Amino acid sequence: MDQPDIVLRKAYKQAVGRPPHAATSKLEALGVHKKVRELIDAHLVSQLERLRQTSTGHTVLR
Repeated sequence: MDQPDIVLRKAYKQAVGRPPHAATSKLEALGVHKKVRELIDAHLVSQLERLRQTSTGHTVLR
């Protein structure tokens, strides 16, 4: 998943006003940078929690 992480890093840098060639370590120090895998995992957890809150969701998860 290197390519999606690279694209995401570039977008984060632009959003916080950093030049594209700025060190990634400085971006990570801001605490706003997440890797694609982390975002996917967080989304999955959120969806599972949402499904667990309804009877239909419980059926889907069985």
